[in-house]
Amino acid sequence: MTAVPGQVANMIDLICDRCGDVLSCRADHLRDLEVVWPLLTDQGWAGSPFATGQHACPGCAVGQLREPSTAAAATWPVRKHIPRDVALRQDPHAAIVEVTGDIDRLLVSTIQAALGRAAALHRNIALDLSAVELVDPIGLSVLVRGHMRARKRGGHLCLAAPSRFVLTVLHTMRLDDALPVFDDLRSALTWLAAHPPAPRQRSS
Repeated sequence: MTAVPGQVANMIDLICDRCGDVLSCRADHLRDLEVVWPLLTDQGWAGSPFATGQHACPGCAVGQLREPSTAAAATWPVRKHIPRDVALRQDPHAAIVEVTGDIDRLLVSTIQAALGRAAALHRNIALDLSAVELVDPIGLSVLVRGHMRARKRGGHLCLAAPSRFVLTVLHTMRLDDALPVFDDLRSALTWLAAHPPAPRQRSS
């Protein structure tokens, strides 16, 4: 754990894994998505968007810090022989990204590129996971980043038809009530139609 509750109430301590520097920030509760990731990006730190994983202060961020969650994901089995694909199409209410295969280190760069293209088409993104069984830590980090970018633009990133494994991972990481999750793509699009993009957030 390199992001932990501070010694003072309602504070969180973010600890650099390289030099041991500590950054303290006010936080009403320790929540990975809503506290750790904004704290990292606002203060110029690098690393995992979650409380667990590597984190580096700005002085150590340049250099040898590994990709977020690489160490953890390296221990996950990779099913190399299953088909993998990412397709993009547009709906009036969202850009739809359809993923086939595990969301692991073999597919994350393709998903990242697809999410970038999707964001250029629409501020709402529906991620169809009906053909996905597994997600590894790197893949989960990509989904969190996609969600944060969509929210900053006033939109939503929805997960449609996630597997039981993906749902378990989301629950374990306390992300199941932060990322909109739906039983199928139609339900996700119906919800997005009723929740049009909000005005984009502006930097203060």
